[in-house]
Amino acid sequence: MGKILMSNEILNKVLSLSLIDDVQKKVLKHFGANIVIIDHPDNFDKERSLFCKQMIEHLDLAEKKTPNDNEIIFKSNFLKAQVYGCYQTKHGFVEQHKKAIKCYERLLKLAIEIKANPAIVFLKYGIFALLSPLIANEKAIQFLNYVIKIEGKNSEKGIFANQLIQNFTSNTNIDNSTHDSAIVKGSYTPGIISYDTEAYEATINTVLKEIKEYSDKLTADPNNINLLLNRAILYYSISNIDQALEDYDRIISIDPLHLDALIGKGSCLNDMCQYKRAIEIYTSVIKRNPNLYHAYMNRGNTYGNMGKYDQALHDQTKAIELFHINENTNTSSINNPTIPTKAECYYNRAVTYDKIGLFEQVIEDCTIALKIDPFMHNANFKMGNAYLNLRLFEKAIDEYKKVITVHPNNIDALYNIGICFYSIEELESAISYFEKAAQLGDNEAKKMIQKLKETNNQ
Repeated sequence: MGKILMSNEILNKVLSLSLIDDVQKKVLKHFGANIVIIDHPDNFDKERSLFCKQMIEHLDLAEKKTPNDNEIIFKSNFLKAQVYGCYQTKHGFVEQHKKAIKCYERLLKLAIEIKANPAIVFLKYGIFALLSPLIANEKAIQFLNYVIKIEGKNSEKGIFANQLIQNFTSNTNIDNSTHDSAIVKGSYTPGIISYDTEAYEATINTVLKEIKEYSDKLTADPNNINLLLNRAILYYSISNIDQALEDYDRIISIDPLHLDALIGKGSCLNDMCQYKRAIEIYTSVIKRNPNLYHAYMNRGNTYGNMGKYDQALHDQTKAIELFHINENTNTSSINNPTIPTKAECYYNRAVTYDKIGLFEQVIEDCTIALKIDPFMHNANFKMGNAYLNLRLFEKAIDEYKKVITVHPNNIDALYNIGICFYSIEELESAISYFEKAAQLGDNEAKKMIQKLKETNNQ
């Protein structure tokens, strides 16, 4: 899987990250490089293994004594995740790393409940994911990019996350050029931008309440497929992929031909970067029912994640055709994120067109998506980028302004508007938008302000 060893400089930075208390310092110092290096041959001795077990027992006991104190539970899981992550290949790491993953997933939910900044969790999770053979490398990059999105690329955590990405990609063949462009900044992600808003927290709490209701019903009727399916969909909607996959697998064990469960499982595997397995499942569903548009769309999205853009466009176009043919029958009793809407189908194809530089087609598909769903602001952002690449700066500005009307602190949109005004030599307007981005912590915007002021003084 191409896991890497960390340099001493990176290792020391990891060991200094957001230490919770003296107990955690002791653990980090005790394990040293084992915290981040997997498969080091002889460092994990019996003494350290015993120390791990004792630490976990201590933390489990602390949680039992304070079952309603989410802050204690958060700190406990934060430390347990790192302890479980210390186990290496020759020391039965699989079960321990699975436990670490569960701890990190729990931490992401707890971060919302206690209103903690999720960036440190994504950062730690990303480091662990880079080094654990159980997690695809692409997933680690995703976590680290979340850190950059939340904290800003020029923050301490953002700089470190980017350093980790660069350190990793320099040792692999992954193309990281799409993470940041010299002209067009950002890849608009509404879920991350609104991560800490009250509305988002309320949505999560509502979903968690619904999950509990389904869980209570399943206690009395554990093999009820409809209950399992609805709970799986809810788990997936809040990115609890492990639990969603567990429910989908349970449905499939009861009904191996349940197509919605198979598609749901494929979506989970895609999100876990297990693309080949996801493709196999989607293909099996299409063979059983070649008229399911969302099977084609999901397979197309997965092909896109694999960089197979011709196959992606073929499937996404087929999905759109099938959607129109069967439009009146495309209904679901519950909002299911594994079944894309009509607008999402066009937007997904626009994303693929964008990756291969077909910007006119990006604009065409985003325009259709926005006619269907005027609130799909990521389509406005994507279309703004397309216009910018085509040097149609006024149109790009119009699209970016639609984004900041709803998300006024979207740094990438503010910065890109500044670039557009700079390109058409409206320097006062350019400085105005660069200043707004700079106030939100964007160092590149600060550099552009300095550059423009020096130009004006000449």
